[in-house]
Amino acid sequence: MNNFKAVLQSLEDTSSIRCIELFDADKRKVAEISNQEGSKGSVKIYHHLMKKFPVLDQAAAAYGLELFSEYVIEARNHPGKHQNIDRLIEIEHNNKVLYIRAILN
Repeated sequence: MNNFKAVLQSLEDTSSIRCIELFDADKRKVAEISNQEGSKGSVKIYHHLMKKFPVLDQAAAAYGLELFSEYVIEARNHPGKHQNIDRLIEIEHNNKVLYIRAILN
């Protein structure tokens, strides 16, 4: 199992990103992750997923859950506490697909 802090250190710098936007199949925005304290790690992981996968599907979600490391157990035990992890769990279970866009500063 990965360590979340080590994972974040290995990922590309995202300081130039203002937020990550997520869209459903109908191109409706379903979520926005702001690059601010408390969600900077999620921005890094979702940005990495955007660069590695064409869409956020089951394979991307499974990989993203690996990157969130030890926080996934907590998210599974306390749904709603980690919304950005909950979203990946939902995609993994429901075969949902989302599209990711990074908005620069």
